[in-house]
Amino acid sequence: MVVDASFILAYLLPDEVLSADALIKRFKAGQAVFFSTQLLPFEVLNSLKNALKQKRITAVQAGVLSRRFLEMEIELLPVKFEEVFELAEKKNLTIYDAGYLWLARNKKVKLQTLDKQLKKIAA
Repeated sequence: MVVDASFILAYLLPDEVLSADALIKRFKAGQAVFFSTQLLPFEVLNSLKNALKQKRITAVQAGVLSRRFLEMEIELLPVKFEEVFELAEKKNLTIYDAGYLWLARNKKVKLQTLDKQLKKIAA
């Protein structure tokens, strides 16, 4: 399945509530495969930096969470930018979100997101 930054951050950040704990457990046990766009590390790490700046996490936690994320074996795949742009225009999405949606459609797998608008469009 394709995962976006909101899904990963809900797992990583201590003050977030994740409704897909079972899915994360399956992933950790090697029973599920996660794919994402090559943008994912930038989004996740930037969000961790912002959480640190907002004092939602400590510097030590930021380091631990960054390493935890980077050690996850999420396969990062390229997208076709022209098609992503068209999808973003058609569905009124950001380019980032359209990239996740495009990849899920291209791979014919479910998109795991906590973004309500994106989840609705992906359904």
